[in-house]
Amino acid sequence: MVDDREAKEALFNAGLQRIVPEEESIAELRAVLHESNYELAKQDVVSLHLYEEMVQYVDEYRSEHDADVVTEKAGEQVSVFGD
Repeated sequence: MVDDREAKEALFNAGLQRIVPEEESIAELRAVLHESNYELAKQDVVSLHLYEEMVQYVDEYRSEHDADVVTEKAGEQVSVFGD
């Protein structure tokens, strides 16, 4: 995990900026990603069964953790990386 943190910090040091997206933007992005991923599954690029199973797990995780993923604390932006 230390390597992950160091890699993220290197990206931020190189100019990548942390942002807190608006809830509407997150929903729009998720819809676009779902549609494109589902199309890949329908074309047998990835297994449709495994894609649907993965979506189920992601939905379960988000229902339990979404409030923790993108938040603001005392005006400070918190990244979706959990830093």
